Amino acid sequence: MTDGGFANEQVVLMGPSGQLVDAIVRNFPVEPSSMLTTRNIAGCTQQTFDLDNLPVPYETVGESTGRGNSIARKLDGDCGWVKDTQQTGGETNNTPGARSVFTLTMFITEDLFCTGGTARFVVDQNPASDWFPVDYILGYDSDGDGQFTMADTYTTGIDFTAPDLVISGLPLGLYAINIGPNQGCSYQNFTFAIGPCLTLGFSIQDFNVQKLNDIRMWATIAGADEAEHVLLEGSLHGRDFYVIDTIPFEPIEGSQDLRYALPASTEYTHFRLMVVNRYNKTIYSPIRKISSAPTANKITLASNPVLNDIRLMVSSTNRKIMEVQVVNAAGQLMYTQKFSLFAGQNQLTVPAANLPRGVYFVRTSMGPEDVESFRILKQ
Repeated sequence: MTDGGFANEQVVLMGPSGQLVDAIVRNFPVEPSSMLTTRNIAGCTQQTFDLDNLPVPYETVGESTGRGNSIARKLDGDCGWVKDTQQTGGETNNTPGARSVFTLTMFITEDLFCTGGTARFVVDQNPASDWFPVDYILGYDSDGDGQFTMADTYTTGIDFTAPDLVISGLPLGLYAINIGPNQGCSYQNFTFAIGPCLTLGFSIQDFNVQKLNDIRMWATIAGADEAEHVLLEGSLHGRDFYVIDTIPFEPIEGSQDLRYALPASTEYTHFRLMVVNRYNKTIYSPIRKISSAPTANKITLASNPVLNDIRLMVSSTNRKIMEVQVVNAAGQLMYTQKFSLFAGQNQLTVPAANLPRGVYFVRTSMGPEDVESFRILKQ
């Protein structure tokens, strides 16, 4: 767009078959268009259309009126425009070294039997849905020479669901991927490896969620000296998980307890914990679900720590059966019992005299949508 004058004309770039590639305008509102017919050129399908009737997402470039103006898109993977290239020597208007608008974080998970793995790329921006669908070109170093040439394997794909792109079933080996958003610029590149599978030095020993006046979460992790990040993720339906926050931890050997709380008004109903090392290798906790609606039943611990008995005070809306489980810190079931509840207040006693000293979790269930968990200390 050069020597622009005063009009806000549309400039639209299309591919050989008429697919939209890019579109810009100086400012809004755009000038009225009319019926256009493209030239009949070898390799391109002739098209007839009116731009006013096409759902074209124009970018506003803000070019000033008058003569001597020109803008161009740099092929550097970012969305920046070059304006007045003759005067700026081809530099973009963006601050040198500035972070691209569209960025992703990579997480690699290897399967249990070391036959392959999964690569997950999470959009950093919020809302992530603004960037979807995203497309990608994945290169696999199929000849194992450590280089990406025409002798290797390349696949393309597209993902329509925010907030992440997940590619599973990847065999062991070296990969390179180029990922771009729906806008057609800001492409991001990653190189990663699936394998060699090594035993990770950290683990999630327990992760539990409890809904009271707020949503409380606690976990026990071991080997945090080899971890880089501990992240809490939430989901509306248990499928697409969003990063909620980074959980503080101490990078020390041995086990440590982590605590976190969310407002009860949060929209998420499913939660999981993710631990990542410096090489983006990742492990996940089991998914914990809470009811999206406040429960009318109320369960409280009568005392904690406990000595001989675990006493629970249960307020129930009607007659029902409640199952109580006691689980140790290693996840082993130590005791289970079913209780018949009456409408109103119920006092339950769970024997604990034979339990060794330590930390336990008491889990109660009155149905798949009414599950609670309590952490106790047995003296």
